[in-house]
Amino acid sequence: MTDPVKSDPVKSDGVDVRQATPAQLATYTKAEAQINAFEVPQLYDSKDPNSRVFVALFDGTGNDAVHDPKHITNVGLLKDQIEAAAQDNPHIGGYYKEGPGTQGGLKGTWDGATGGTYQERLEAMYEQFDNQAAVWLKENPDAKISVVSVGFSRGAEQAAGFTRMVDERGVQDPNARKVETYALSLGLKDDKVIYTAPPLKEPGSIPQALAMYDPVATGAPERKDRRPADSVISGLQIKAGDEHRSLFPADNIIPQGLSADKRFLGVTTAGCHSDIGGGYELNGLSTRNFNLMSGYLNASLGSALIMKREVPVEPEKSVIHDSTQHKFFYRRVEERGITPKQDPDGKPVEPVDKKLLEQFSGSIKPITATRPGADLNVLSADDSPSSRLLSRTPEVAKPVQPKL
Repeated sequence: MTDPVKSDPVKSDGVDVRQATPAQLATYTKAEAQINAFEVPQLYDSKDPNSRVFVALFDGTGNDAVHDPKHITNVGLLKDQIEAAAQDNPHIGGYYKEGPGTQGGLKGTWDGATGGTYQERLEAMYEQFDNQAAVWLKENPDAKISVVSVGFSRGAEQAAGFTRMVDERGVQDPNARKVETYALSLGLKDDKVIYTAPPLKEPGSIPQALAMYDPVATGAPERKDRRPADSVISGLQIKAGDEHRSLFPADNIIPQGLSADKRFLGVTTAGCHSDIGGGYELNGLSTRNFNLMSGYLNASLGSALIMKREVPVEPEKSVIHDSTQHKFFYRRVEERGITPKQDPDGKPVEPVDKKLLEQFSGSIKPITATRPGADLNVLSADDSPSSRLLSRTPEVAKPVQPKL
C-alpha cells in the first residue's frame, strides 16, 4: 500500500517511521464505511437474564499487557475494558492470554520463533472458559452462552483455532478433565486432554464471533486447523497494508471484502503489522484500528462495553513503521506473501450453522444502526484532528526522539 507523497523517515521504537499520508489515512475512512455497513448478529443481550458472553483474548508474539504495559497492544487494551465490564456484570466473562515467546528462557525463545505453544494456549483459554461456563450453568441451567474470540498476529490464529475447540467440545464438566502429558517432549508434542463425563452443553451449541488483527501463522499455527467453525456466525479481520517482512505473510482467515453469505468481512488499513495490532509508542494508526474493531465488538456485545480511544491529535503520531528493521535477519519483500491455506489438508471453510444463526435473526443490523450513544462523542478515524491536519499540510515529518 504505497503512496507517491512520502515524508523523510525519522526513528521511533528503533526503526524508521514515516508520517502517514492523506491517501494512506483514507484507507481508514474506507474501512470504517465497510465496517459500519456490516450487518452483525448481537450475541449478548444485557436485557435478557439468561444471556451470557465470554470474551477470549489472545495477544501476539512477544506481547504481554501485564509484564510489558509500555508496549501494550490493542488486545491488551481490550483486556482492561473486558475485566472492568466483568467486575460490574457477572453475566460477562473473559480471559487474556499473553502472546507466544513471553515466558522467558529457552522455551520463550523457541516459542517466539515457532509459535510452538499454540495448542497449550488454546487449552489454557478453554479451561478458563469451561470453568466460567460451568458456573453460569450451575447458577442458571437456562443460560444462553456465547463466545467472542479476539486476537492479534499469532494470537489471531489462536483465536480462530479456539472457535473450533469450543465448537468441538461445547461446555464440558471441569471436574471430568483429564490431561495426559508427554515427558521430555520439549513442548514438541501437545498434551492430550479428555473429559470422562457427558458435556454440560453439547458440542456445536455455542454461537461465536471472531475478531482478528492481522493474523500471521508462521510456524506451528500453519500445522493446525484455523478455519472458523460453523458456529462462528460473524467475523471481522483487519489486515496490514504495509507489512513487508518475508516471515510475516498475511493469513486471510477471513478473505478481503464481504463474504457471499454476509457472514464475514475483511478490510485492509495502512500500516505495518503492529500499526494494526498495537504496541508502538507512536500509536495513531493502531488507535484507529482499535476504534474500528470496537464498533464491531460493541455490535456483537450489544452495548458500549468497549470504549473507543482518542485518536492522537499530533500528525507525527500517525506513522507507518518499517518493521523490516526490527531484526537483522528480516528480509524485505515489496509484495507481502499469503499463507496458502488455513487447514493442513486444505479443507474449505464450513458454511454457517443456520440453526444457530436463526436464533439471532431479529438482532442482525448494520453496525451504524447499533452504535451505542457513548461512542458518538469519540472522533472517528477520518474526523480526528490529525487526519484533518494531514489533509491540508505538507508531508514534513517533525523530529521524534528515539526510544532508549
